[in-house]
Amino acid sequence: MGRARRPAQAARFLTLAAGLTLREALSDLSGFTADVKWPNDLIAPGQPPRKLAGVLTETRVEGGVVDAAVIGLGLNLRTPAGGFDLPGAAALDPVALDTLVPASRVPTAGALARATVDRLVPLVGRCMAEPGAAAELLVSFRRACPMWGRVIRFVERGETREARRSTWRTTAG
Repeated sequence: MGRARRPAQAARFLTLAAGLTLREALSDLSGFTADVKWPNDLIAPGQPPRKLAGVLTETRVEGGVVDAAVIGLGLNLRTPAGGFDLPGAAALDPVALDTLVPASRVPTAGALARATVDRLVPLVGRCMAEPGAAAELLVSFRRACPMWGRVIRFVERGETREARRSTWRTTAG
């Protein structure tokens, strides 16, 4: 069986699709619904919000088509024995699922991976084949992202700036 080769622009939604399908699988298996944080994190809502998972996507493009894509999903299922020891390393403090749901609701990594892939593969296929499916994916992502439309502050080259997440690109003001 050969790999499906898709136009390079098709890779732009892989990270969003992976984050949303991980969110859905996590909700179905544990009962906990995380928020998404543009473009590649799942966060536990609250004050302050805490990072629960991250998504990394690598693609290889050859001849204008995606030849290969690897999607990495990292989710904190259980708190490490000594807690999280990441002094100053993360923008958001980490949290594990076992502190958010009863232990009996924490899925195995394998079950979560299978449930995510079972959702991700058809979603990617739809986004590649059906006009409008990628736009629907973005609408779903916006609904799951509490930052969308809000003014955020960030530091760039030592200067504090503000932006509003309301389009694919961040624009000042």
